[in-house]
Amino acid sequence: MLEVLVGIDVASLVIYGILTIPLLYILARHGWPGFLGWIFLFAFCSLRIIGGAMALINGSESSSTAIISNMGLSPLLLAMVGTLHEA
Repeated sequence: MLEVLVGIDVASLVIYGILTIPLLYILARHGWPGFLGWIFLFAFCSLRIIGGAMALINGSESSSTAIISNMGLSPLLLAMVGTLHEA
């Protein structure tokens, strides 16, 4: 069971690390008009990367890992609202 959790943490690090690259390009390309939505999406990806790295280092049972991993929902909702506001 522990190997599955480590695999999920590694997969989340890889996926969100790869998704951060086009996200930064879109953020730079849109500039100020699209800033509100894309910066919160970048915060979401950053929190997921930090949470995955903490889970690999401290283990998935750590309370700080759970807090960082579950805190990612608010930037995702703010990104959705910001994107809809800019549209």
